[in-house]
Amino acid sequence: MRRQPPPDVIATVEAAVEAVELAQLRERVAGLERLTEELQTERDAWRDQAQRDGEAARELRVLLRNEQMRALQWLRATGSRARR
Repeated sequence: MRRQPPPDVIATVEAAVEAVELAQLRERVAGLERLTEELQTERDAWRDQAQRDGEAARELRVLLRNEQMRALQWLRATGSRARR
């Protein structure tokens, strides 16, 4: 028949197991916090890029509209000369 370890040994082992589990949980939390930070940085970079893309798109629309107006004016000017 097997003897049970004394209660103080059992308590010590349980405390050691809890300490190991706590250390593992802290490592996981630290890893998740690092991952969260990386993802937030990446999200912010994507958001900044999207903002720059939106600004560039607006600028291109303005430039296109200006060039279309210039082309229309040129066509009107050259068309009126051709009719003379």
